[in-house]
Amino acid sequence: MIFFIQYVRTLAALMVLISHISWKGEQYSTNPLSFFPFSGVGVALFVLMSGYLLIYIIETKEIGVVYFIKSRVKRILPLYWFFTTVALVIYLLFPDKVNSSGGVTYIWDSYTLLPTEGKYLLGNSWTLKYELFFYLILAFSLFFMKEIRYKIVVFILSALVLLGLFVDGLYLSFLTNPLLLEFILGIMIYQLHKKITISVQTGVILVVLALILSIFFTSLHLVDSYPKAIVGGIPGLLFFLGLLSFEPLFEKRNSDKSFFVLKKISISSYSLYLSQPFSLAFFAIILNKLGINEYGYTYVSLLLLFALITGYMVHILIEKRLVKVFQKKS
Repeated sequence: MIFFIQYVRTLAALMVLISHISWKGEQYSTNPLSFFPFSGVGVALFVLMSGYLLIYIIETKEIGVVYFIKSRVKRILPLYWFFTTVALVIYLLFPDKVNSSGGVTYIWDSYTLLPTEGKYLLGNSWTLKYELFFYLILAFSLFFMKEIRYKIVVFILSALVLLGLFVDGLYLSFLTNPLLLEFILGIMIYQLHKKITISVQTGVILVVLALILSIFFTSLHLVDSYPKAIVGGIPGLLFFLGLLSFEPLFEKRNSDKSFFVLKKISISSYSLYLSQPFSLAFFAIILNKLGINEYGYTYVSLLLLFALITGYMVHILIEKRLVKVFQKKS
């Protein structure tokens, strides 16, 4: 078992959530988290984690192409379709409540996660299309020997990103997005970790450096003007390597009760990711009506708490049941 992954997942989930809480605060004229410098780092951590974890799976386990695709699809799509349908109902009843920042919302593209010129019903679901694309490339690599699978995946992803320097267009821009480089980094970190151990001292330095870079990018307002692979990917990579160095500590202390909450956030991270647009919007309205938005830190703390509780309840009451239903049908 890889123990550090669950804490990477927790950190990534919290970074994404706090970023969204910061944006929600902007809507209600209270944003004590405007300094928060990790808007793109959380996404980068999720992508790096996918590259690391999934290459580990296909290299260490006997797994067929069909089984792999079905298992990944069942992990991603049922809960995504559930919340997309919830968003669709809201969109049909109150069109201005979905993608209120403007732009055309595409329903078919939302369900299929096809690249679109407009917006999905779930605004934060754009990363999932890259996850599914990565799964397809991994599935293709299963036709080859275990020893060269990661090389096949790295070659395909690298070739696509390189192709992106010369081509353009909706689908080509998706297939060649520099974000794919973060999957490659996750894969290469796994291969490197099999040969080299990062000391805890080095890990601490890497985490501190990640914090400094994140603050630096934010203070210079580079987050929106530079590629996500740079402003989010570089600090994300340093955070990932730093947490990787703590693997012996995480393994030793894994059963400690002090890690209980972090583990719960980790296992419910996908439910948290998909449910937070709804939970934040709902509770922000309530807190605003109660006048709590005038107390900035109380406001964002309550939003954080309510979103985490909602994410965990969604995991227990909806996600786990959907997984069971789809497992029975397959």
